[in-house]
Amino acid sequence: MTDTRTRTVTQEALVTNGLLVYLFARYRSVRTPFNVYAVNLCLSNLGYLSFLYPTSLYNEWRPTSSPPSKAFCVFHRFTIHGFRPVIVHTHLLVALNRLWALAAPVSYRNYHRSDSLLRPSLICLSIWLYVELFILPGIVIDALSPPSLYETVHCSANSCGPNWYLNTGLFLIYDAPLVLFLLIYPVIFAIIFSTSRLRPGHVSSIQHPTNQTENTATHDGDNHTLRPTSHGEHPVPVTAVTTNSKASCFGRLAHQSGRQFMMLTLLTFNVVISLFPAQLYYTLITFGLNPSGMFAVVGTLYALGCIFDPILFFISVTTFKEAFRQMFRLHQQPRRYC
Repeated sequence: MTDTRTRTVTQEALVTNGLLVYLFARYRSVRTPFNVYAVNLCLSNLGYLSFLYPTSLYNEWRPTSSPPSKAFCVFHRFTIHGFRPVIVHTHLLVALNRLWALAAPVSYRNYHRSDSLLRPSLICLSIWLYVELFILPGIVIDALSPPSLYETVHCSANSCGPNWYLNTGLFLIYDAPLVLFLLIYPVIFAIIFSTSRLRPGHVSSIQHPTNQTENTATHDGDNHTLRPTSHGEHPVPVTAVTTNSKASCFGRLAHQSGRQFMMLTLLTFNVVISLFPAQLYYTLITFGLNPSGMFAVVGTLYALGCIFDPILFFISVTTFKEAFRQMFRLHQQPRRYC
């Protein structure tokens, strides 16, 4: 965290995450139920970088004439384990939300029809409480345990305590939600692929929406058009009229899922590049393996992931994109002189 490249990446991550949180607070159109999860992810990124960055700097640059205090070392480790699991779980929440929206769009739309921010806010709050309560015994054990030999000069990133507790915590609040997140993507891909296949004999029967069509939004910035229903059937998304039954697989997937699948694809790519190497590294450490030079690489990749989290929301979520453009239009208005 203390080399020049990582410092630069960290500062850029603070700017991008802070900008997304500002847009959510500034513009009412951005305050949708889905965007609550995006803001919660950015807040966890901001908390992680805002606390870990200064403590890491002090830990590396402090005078080595005396050992660091036990209280500072415990707080330094809390800045790592108090925010990083929330980041992993929030990624999982976003993936589960997209799975619900694509697998059961009617249920998802009805649940979010009220456009209330209370339900997603309570879900995010429960994740914070779950993580902090889970690591609380570890903090107490860490504070009561004697310092390791390494901490005669600098604080260690590894908590003190019984190995069974540390390994259990690593699996439950780090590895398990990350693996579950990675497993959701192929499930969503299979759902979209199975529902986007066009049968040549039925392509011509697909019609444009009539005046009875109901346009509703899932409050994530994407509108979903529904086909008129009969006999009590649930409405299903209408696909556009096409005369080419040999449309490409990617084109059909993109048309069927819209920006939802693109956002989840970008998010999954970011997790694989940034979060997964870090989790792999810390898992290897628990088994006594410490690859040379991997710590610096993992730190840089993790900070890069914090940069790309808000950027992908700017790219794929319509409400954030429109608010970002509106902010620049306001700042670019010409001045009037008397």
